[in-house]
Amino acid sequence: MSDPVRPTFLRASKPAEPTPAAAREINAVADRLGFVDRQPVPIVRAKKRKTVEDPQCSFTMRISVHSANSFVS
Repeated sequence: MSDPVRPTFLRASKPAEPTPAAAREINAVADRLGFVDRQPVPIVRAKKRKTVEDPQCSFTMRISVHSANSFVS
């Protein structure tokens, strides 16, 4: 059994990239009409902790919330 040939309108094709001049014109028209850029804004996360050079050891403890807050601060 052979696969039927897919019609040309169903074939996946990559759209052509606009030239830089055309892209500038497209962006100018979009700006005038009030469209916003949909590209995601890069997120840079701040480090929560300072890095240390000394060896580290992790442990778990059960303490009251008040004591934990004092310990964290």
